[in-house]
Order: sequence, then C-alpha cells, then structure tokens
Amino acid sequence: MLPGLGVFKISIGRPASMPWIAALAAFAIVSGARAEPAALTVTTAAGESRSYTLADLAAMPVVTVNAVNDHQPAADYSGVELHDLLVASGVAQGKELRGKHVAEYAVIVARDGYRAVFSLPEFDPAFAQRRIFLAWKKDGQPLPETEGPLRMIIPDEKHPTRWVRQVTSIRILAAPDTP
Repeated sequence: MLPGLGVFKISIGRPASMPWIAALAAFAIVSGARAEPAALTVTTAAGESRSYTLADLAAMPVVTVNAVNDHQPAADYSGVELHDLLVASGVAQGKELRGKHVAEYAVIVARDGYRAVFSLPEFDPAFAQRRIFLAWKKDGQPLPETEGPLRMIIPDEKHPTRWVRQVTSIRILAAPDTP
C-alpha cells in the first residue's frame, strides 16, 4: 500500500500471473472504494467539458428556495445557482458576457433527451433579477428518481416547461451568424 493514499501499488506481470486483479477487486468491494459517477457535464462553446459529481456541486455555495408551479405544490429546493456553476465551468458571465458571448445560449439536456434553452444573460445577476437553480434536494431529501438526481428550478416561471428533470448535461452553444 502506498503511504497515506489507501491504494495498492500494482506491478503488472504476465497475463497468467495476475492474481492481483482479484485482490484489487475484493479490496474495492470491501472498502467501498469507488468513484462517484459524474452527475452532470457542462460543455462550453469552445468545446471544453467539465464533469461534476453531486459532491462537487454540493461544495459550491448551496442555496434553498421555495418554489411552486402550476403542476406541483410549493416545495423547498436546494442546489446551486446556475450562474455560479457556469462561472466555475469557464462560461462567460459578468463583465465577460459581452460581444460574441451575448449570442451564446445554454441547452439543458435531460436523461430522456428532453431539452430546454436559456440565453446566457438569463443566468447572470448583472443582467437579470431572476435566479435559476440546479437542485438536487426537495424539502431536505434527495430528489425522487423521477425528478433527479438534478432538476432545473426557475421560481418565477409559472409553467414548468423549462423545469427540466433528470438533467445530465448543459451545453453552451453559439447562435449561428446570419447574413
């Protein structure tokens, strides 16, 4: 075992002499050593991607907001503001949101392929008073499987068309130039 790391140093030998594979698998199962799968991938207009686990998202400033729409009663949703997530992902916000970046937009994609579009200024408090969230908790509990693990929450939108459930990715795209 390497000091302080909690992992085994592995030397690879001939294929016939690899009993260490079984030992490593047993160690991973017994110790619970497994990586948390990415819950979300954000891809910038430049094509750079960043994946986030739920733990990564929870390490950002977490906010709780009470929201209601015409399909569900009021609930307290906890998550991250999209503005903060986009800044962490290298997406233009604040003073950088000008010129060509004003023509960029976010496509929020769900597990089943459902999509919703937002212009980048909609997320930025320098442009709009609205707050848009990516939540993973509802009334203090993880979102139910039918909604999560991640869901868009837009408190001031009465109809939940863009309250995308089971969000898996956010893609930033640039509007095409027109003649």
